[in-house]
Amino acid sequence: MLLAWSREPGLTAAPDSPKYFNSLHWLRIDWATAEQQFNRAFYVTDEGGVRRPPTIVTAWKWFKDFVLADFQPRASFVAGFMLGVRFG
Repeated sequence: MLLAWSREPGLTAAPDSPKYFNSLHWLRIDWATAEQQFNRAFYVTDEGGVRRPPTIVTAWKWFKDFVLADFQPRASFVAGFMLGVRFG
């Protein structure tokens, strides 16, 4: 058992997880607010006003807009990042 040393009965979260700290009352997470911020950041609104979850197509559109918005600095960033991944 991964958490045998914890001595807390029924502990199901890793000791370094937010769930564990919440159980000790060291950390409070407002999950409703976290969900709203996630939805605002990643969900898209279509023409009818319906909120849709992210898809591969929306991720591709975001990436394309990110790269082409300010092409020269972004292209330099992406090229440097890829070279760093390849040779770093």
